[in-house]
Amino acid sequence: MMFGFVRALRSTIFTPSHHAFTQRFYITSKPAKGKVGVVESAFVMAFICITVLGPAGWILSNSSNSHKKKQ
Repeated sequence: MMFGFVRALRSTIFTPSHHAFTQRFYITSKPAKGKVGVVESAFVMAFICITVLGPAGWILSNSSNSHKKKQ
C-alpha cells in the first residue's frame, strides 16, 4: 500500500505543477487596536491556567476517595 502511494506521488498526475492540487489561502487581518501589556498577558495566562488546571487538580486529588468503601 505504501509503495502504491509513493508511486502515485511520483507520477505525472500528482506533480506540484498540476493546478488541481494547488491551493492558496489569503489570510488578512488588522493589527490590534491597542498594545497588550505584560500585566494583561500575565493575568490572562494565570486565568487560563487556573480554569484548566484547577478542576483537573481537584479531580485527581479526589479520585482516591471513590475507591474507598464507606463503612
